[in-house]
Amino acid sequence: MNNKTAAILKPALTLALSLAVCLGANAFDLSGTVTDAKGKVKKNVIVSVKGSKGSEKSDKEGRFTIAEVATGDTLEIRSKDKVLFFPVRSEAEIAITFGDEYGIVQVDGQAEQVAYKPKPKRRPTGVVTGDVIRERNAQSLYEVLKLGLPGVQVVDDKVIIRGVNSFKSNIEPLFIIEGAEYFSSREANAAVQIKEIDTVEVDREGGSYGAKGANGVIIIRYRSK
Repeated sequence: MNNKTAAILKPALTLALSLAVCLGANAFDLSGTVTDAKGKVKKNVIVSVKGSKGSEKSDKEGRFTIAEVATGDTLEIRSKDKVLFFPVRSEAEIAITFGDEYGIVQVDGQAEQVAYKPKPKRRPTGVVTGDVIRERNAQSLYEVLKLGLPGVQVVDDKVIIRGVNSFKSNIEPLFIIEGAEYFSSREANAAVQIKEIDTVEVDREGGSYGAKGANGVIIIRYRSK
């Protein structure tokens, strides 16, 4: 490197080093505690900076410390199916309470109520798409149900979702085809239009269908016209 090149690069390197020092100085370790609504400590709560790859867990005393946090970052705090987000405004320690309906975050003696992130919609246990059905050239409902739907068993003209004992009792799942209910695979097979299927879903619990869904539910939807 000649003297002219060095003279050009020196200011740029100095600026880069200065920025790195400034950015490092702005980052800090943030500590806090996590409890439930009754004041009992919560361990294994996951705390991370939104958008980052790293995370920390609260210990057996409900405490956590997360490194390299900066003012303006957003904390993501996750406890099982409850998730809340909170903006970092200072280096002060925070106290997080997971209530039944909402969370409370306390910083510098100021408490703030924080709504939980909405729960994602419940996904069915298994899905087969119309594209797969047509690619495999399935010709009947029984053939469709053999295309990899988890937990579904087909033997001759009987279908079950849970356990082989259901065959002995001749109990099949509830079939829903475009909103219409069918209580046997024979009825459903006679009614279904294979070429019009968009999705076939398996709800192994069937709780939203009451007693009728006790043996699971197979839901068939057609393509939009």
